[in-house]
Amino acid sequence: MTNISWYGGASISTQHWPLNSVDIEAQPFIISNLTQNPTGYGSVLERYFLGSTGVTVMIASDIPISFSVERNEHFCLESIPGIDMAFLQYTVCVSPNITSAHQEVGSQLSRQRQRLPDTDLLWLPVWKYHGTTESAAKMERGVRSFFNKLQRHHFGEGLIMLNEPSTTLLCNTDQIYLPVMRRKLHMLRRVMHPSILKPLKISITLSPYVNINSELFQMSLQEGKEHFWLSRYSEPREYSAPLLTKWKGQLSVLLNVTSQAAVLWYMDQVRLLKQRVGAEYVVLEGGEGNLFMEQAIQSPVELKGDKYIYMLALIAATLGNSSVMSVGTR
Repeated sequence: MTNISWYGGASISTQHWPLNSVDIEAQPFIISNLTQNPTGYGSVLERYFLGSTGVTVMIASDIPISFSVERNEHFCLESIPGIDMAFLQYTVCVSPNITSAHQEVGSQLSRQRQRLPDTDLLWLPVWKYHGTTESAAKMERGVRSFFNKLQRHHFGEGLIMLNEPSTTLLCNTDQIYLPVMRRKLHMLRRVMHPSILKPLKISITLSPYVNINSELFQMSLQEGKEHFWLSRYSEPREYSAPLLTKWKGQLSVLLNVTSQAAVLWYMDQVRLLKQRVGAEYVVLEGGEGNLFMEQAIQSPVELKGDKYIYMLALIAATLGNSSVMSVGTR
């Protein structure tokens, strides 16, 4: 780093630009929840590093790596050790100056076809509703009261965002069925009451985590659907046990995004709840980090590095253009 300033990489809890002035111990280069892991890498993660002399370094996207910085000395990229350790794959480009370097590499990064999300949300004030209650009926009244207060103060039209506990409370007002009970799920769609919070503009918040004490998780075990959750398998693969983790202080399991049946079931639940509440937007949160790495277990090939977030983003895209991802950007 002598006489060269370096930019790019990841966001951290205490941001410094350029990277030269930070000390970061070697750790997996994946998106982390900074409230749980303050020394980790945040929601912006790019395998692209730009030097002030016109040198750029790009790392292959499918190779799990660790990244570290020694203040004003150097930064280090290396493959993550393991029995399936892959060779580090990178490209170094040299340009006359930093501007031409960034223009050249930036044009390569932007070749992927992109489209705008639902931009209506950008023009609305967003009001977070934090009311806590054990009754869905009381919560509905609380949301309407909150909306009326906003109107009395002439705040105009806006979006009321329900947090995950409030969304879960509404979710529990209807019985939830697993895919094996498709006929009952179809019957539920027919008898469901009209949207309970119309005509308010509402967004609901969901995550891929499920509390192990919930009826939903218990039912999945009773019906032999353990594969709906990320699990650890025995050797040989005779049986599996769902991996436990903490989500918002509660022991939980994490949706297995590599299982098509689990993903289809999850999207069914989201659509049903969105219809019941009359929500215009769905916010997906959670999914940072790598559950297998955190528990020193070898990750499946499909979920190496931070591929979980990528697959969760595909679910959000499938749900429609009104989905909002809060877990990170790449």
